[in-house]
Amino acid sequence: MLGKISYYVYYRLNGSSTWTYAGSTGVQKTSYELFGLTDTGSYDLAVEAFNNLGLVSVKLSLLGLVPTYNFALPAVTGVVLANKTESALVTDAPDFNIRWDSQKNIQVNGRSFSEYFKYYVINIYNGTTLVDTFYTQSNTFNLTLALNRLKVRKPTIGIIAQGFNNGTYSQEVKITVENKQAGLVTGVSFTGGFGNLFASWTKSTERDYAGAVISIVSGTTTRLYTSYAPEFDSIPNITDGTYQVKMGFFDVFGTDNIQYSPVQTISINSKYQFTQEDADAINGILDLDDRLTDTLNDAVNIANSNTSTVISQSEARTDDKISASEQTLSTQIAGVNSSLSQRLTTVESTANGNKSSIQTLSQTVTDNNTAQTQSVTQLRSDVNGQIATVNQQMSTKATASTVDSQYSLSVNANGTVAGIRLVASQGASNNSAIYFAADKFIVSGTK
Repeated sequence: MLGKISYYVYYRLNGSSTWTYAGSTGVQKTSYELFGLTDTGSYDLAVEAFNNLGLVSVKLSLLGLVPTYNFALPAVTGVVLANKTESALVTDAPDFNIRWDSQKNIQVNGRSFSEYFKYYVINIYNGTTLVDTFYTQSNTFNLTLALNRLKVRKPTIGIIAQGFNNGTYSQEVKITVENKQAGLVTGVSFTGGFGNLFASWTKSTERDYAGAVISIVSGTTTRLYTSYAPEFDSIPNITDGTYQVKMGFFDVFGTDNIQYSPVQTISINSKYQFTQEDADAINGILDLDDRLTDTLNDAVNIANSNTSTVISQSEARTDDKISASEQTLSTQIAGVNSSLSQRLTTVESTANGNKSSIQTLSQTVTDNNTAQTQSVTQLRSDVNGQIATVNQQMSTKATASTVDSQYSLSVNANGTVAGIRLVASQGASNNSAIYFAADKFIVSGTK
């Protein structure tokens, strides 16, 4: 064919009888790029030559072609761990949030990257072993704890840009990120209790904190106790003995590589050894009835022996066998180096040998070295030698070097006693205690 030759280009789906005009080439150009076809079907392609004189050749065709293209897409750039914490590749979050540069404005073979791009392939490796694959069209990927089914603490994440054709893809770019095991626990304290070990520590601030493992070693026996509490726990069923105890945090990824606290030696002794002081305190509950009777009698003697005592009393009487009375004795004594102030009230009734009374004493005594107070109340009922009492004493004492406080309460029915005694002292040694005396001790809810 003479003249300036160009070419018409046609295409059709294989099996169709109708050609679709795609376009024409420039003069003497023998190639043409055809876009918009899919690789899911086959096509027939044809060209016709024509010249500037209006002559057109017959079609020359190729049948049953599958359009594919095999070339490399550009690899992703700027891959980072978006939720980093202590360093660029480390986070204390349970998720690994990966981000990279957007590629949508990149030109590939003179055309937009988006025309070739299908999705990103996200490969998850445990070391060099591929364990999972995900897909995304975004330039971010969040490997959540739920997606991280093997709970890989230090995964390598590979990113491949995949085109619409199998042979069109980018080089894989990898990033290795890590969530380290929880940090070293601080503020650790272990104490022994009655068959229990008590542990406390400073609360973790790490986002992936899951719990703590407490290691309890006795000889060749090791017991591991897992706590899910934030800062305190009680470990039960600890037999008496000496233990080497330590603890460490673990996170949501597991209990590997726990950092343990320094070992502490703890002794558990559930068998309390009573001292003479304890025995005296218990006896002080059991004989409180008699002691308060003596104290009240002493107060009466002080009042009766002091001429400044003010007496206030009233009485109702039927005869010698039936009476009701109330008496108050108020006494104030001030000496050269000491003083005393007290008020003693007695409310009493009698009937044919039976007697009931309530006596109350408030007393303060002070000298150059000591200040003391006591408040005593005694309820007493007596019928033919059957005696019931309720006894209460509160007392304080202070010197330049010691202070003591006590509270005692007892109920006494013909020698059967239940009571409580609270003591607190500070001086050469500090002490606080609560003593109970009873045949039964029951704690119950209200519902």
